[in-house]
Amino acid sequence: MRNKYFGLTMVMFIILNWQPLERVAADGEVPHSHNNEETEFTDYHITLDEAVDIQVNAKANPITDIYRGAPSYVHFNDVKIVSPIISVPVANVRTAPSLEGEIAFDFPKMAPIFIVGIEKNIGNSSKQEPLTLTKLLQERFETVEWQEHNRSEGDVWYKIAYQTNTYFVQTSDVRADQIEIKTNTKVRQGPAKSNHAFGKLEKGDTLTIAGLEPNWVEVYYKSWRIPTPEDVKVQIDPNGEDGNLFQHIRLDATIDVPASELDKVLEDKGVLEGQGEAFIAAGKEHGINEAYLIAHALLESGHGTSALATGVEVGVNGKGEPVIVTESNREELKKIKATYNMFGIGAADSCPLECGAKTAYENKWFTPETAIKDGAAWIGEGYIYNEFEQNTLYKMKWNPKMGEGQQWKQYATDIGWAEKQTARIKDIYEQLNDPKYYYDIPMYAEK
Repeated sequence: MRNKYFGLTMVMFIILNWQPLERVAADGEVPHSHNNEETEFTDYHITLDEAVDIQVNAKANPITDIYRGAPSYVHFNDVKIVSPIISVPVANVRTAPSLEGEIAFDFPKMAPIFIVGIEKNIGNSSKQEPLTLTKLLQERFETVEWQEHNRSEGDVWYKIAYQTNTYFVQTSDVRADQIEIKTNTKVRQGPAKSNHAFGKLEKGDTLTIAGLEPNWVEVYYKSWRIPTPEDVKVQIDPNGEDGNLFQHIRLDATIDVPASELDKVLEDKGVLEGQGEAFIAAGKEHGINEAYLIAHALLESGHGTSALATGVEVGVNGKGEPVIVTESNREELKKIKATYNMFGIGAADSCPLECGAKTAYENKWFTPETAIKDGAAWIGEGYIYNEFEQNTLYKMKWNPKMGEGQQWKQYATDIGWAEKQTARIKDIYEQLNDPKYYYDIPMYAEK
């Protein structure tokens, strides 16, 4: 086991029932104690509130999906409603936003309107209006069977411009599905500018209307949104929401179990099945927690079934460039090899298969075992043993040197990333017989 953390960490090795671990359990319960358990601490040299402020103001905004599907609002002054038209056979246009307002005239179905505002109903919202046809429309629809019925007044009305005046029409009489952003603005958690901003919108963006409030449009907004400082604090607090110690499991420490134990975890996992010895060799050679390596491989390889994991043939073309083998180019290529990539290394979003396979070919990952061992080296060098010493999931997400301006080197912008990664690692640990538990828990300065 390799350790490069004495310059950064205050090491305290504690065996079994070390009581101060109680502070990590947010629900007041003492975390389950294991045999072969050791704990150390890393001093972040800043307060928790300072850490939150650093993350909230980072160049790459933190994001969260905890508000997925929650109402989102844009101020009406910043938008225009796209191509609104009358959607009922006849719409009464009034002088005030209420059924008590005088009817100025009627608009027929499909008539385009110009909306200039959204205003609160100033009348009796329980009042009902009989839907009738004007003489003109009666003549137009004389061949159509028409049944008069009542409808209730809505809470808000559209304010429209017509000729040189403004009038009001019920929102239920109008088909208006989308808005277009007129000027750079923000989408907010509620219908007030004092509400938290979920994100920024740029001129020309279009969104679908979900609802209406006085002076505000509720819109359907993306799932990933900017969190509040309070949201960030909940996730950055080492205690977490449920005392989850697995985000503090050291990724640079062996779990010290035989290959047969890992093979139990890898059973029915595609090309990864039976590779317990390869993971142990990779862990020992590169100083990486074997449970983490397996969890990472399962995630990136689709439990050992992805194309990159099961093997992609690559050859060299006439220019000496590696290309994926196809039926049409096979005869033109040389040095064809089956390549394996267990960790999705080099697989960019724009070319996941091609780029991942080329990376494997260039690194000579021609067997699953080689892909596991050499892939582990890439993982270790990229994060665990980098200059920022990010040897836990927590540290990968929250850089220990953020107080020195290094918050940019973090594995993900999702504030819940570290917690989300722990489920698979925890599941692996629980399948093993007496693995080693090494923890590295952050310490923040008192205010």
